[in-house]
Amino acid sequence: MCALFDTAARAEERSGGRGALNFLEELDAQDIAADTLSKRAVRPDAVRLMTAHRSKGLEWRLVVVAGVQEGLWPDLRRRGSLLEADRIGRDGLAEPLTPGALLAEERRLFYVAAARASASS
Repeated sequence: MCALFDTAARAEERSGGRGALNFLEELDAQDIAADTLSKRAVRPDAVRLMTAHRSKGLEWRLVVVAGVQEGLWPDLRRRGSLLEADRIGRDGLAEPLTPGALLAEERRLFYVAAARASASS
């Protein structure tokens, strides 16, 4: 995102203040790959960094669960979004999770993360 703003500033300086249309024309003239990540194959010997949620269903010989220490994980802070979509249920808005329910959810998530290590060596 910062690179995009830097490019916009340079285009503005070069054009003498011709505005957004000049910037869009300049971007259109560039050959920018649409999605560079999808073209890369994942190497089997590479380190993969992801959230515990994202690791669900995957498996490796070695798993390191980072951040498992007091004050980081379990994370008992209330989560949610600006519009609180996570609280929408069949009967309206549900009450926020209690600290006990948050702890139980964090324990389940830790189990998901730790269980990604395969039993075979």
